[in-house]
Amino acid sequence: MPLNPAYMAELSREFEEARAASKKAKEAKSKADEAEHEIEMKLYNSLLEADEKSFKRSDGVTFTRVSTAYPKYEDSEALLKWIDETGQEEQLTKREFYKSRLREILLKCLEEQKPLPPGMDFYVKEYVSRKASPTKSVMEKEVA
Repeated sequence: MPLNPAYMAELSREFEEARAASKKAKEAKSKADEAEHEIEMKLYNSLLEADEKSFKRSDGVTFTRVSTAYPKYEDSEALLKWIDETGQEEQLTKREFYKSRLREILLKCLEEQKPLPPGMDFYVKEYVSRKASPTKSVMEKEVA
């Protein structure tokens, strides 16, 4: 069945409208998250300055100042060496799959119609790729 240009044009417009709405919602969420964090830090600092650990509101809701440390990996090689030297591999590391390499193996199996390795399955993600051709107005914005 041949493509109906009018139908495809309408669908592609709807797709772009939905994309724009999604982008706008993500931007709004990002701004709301920033505002929430800013107010949270004001609350935290107010408790800290008053040398109080918590505050109980009249409706019974309690806000507690918490400070928790989390590890940051500045030099993963040095950290892995320390883990090996102290014999803590089982507790501190895990085996992970390299997704890009597994995808290469999957695509090769599919292309060559060979069986997949034991324990491997796959799914197909279906989507529409969108690439805009540069227009004068877009080019002007990029140059500016």
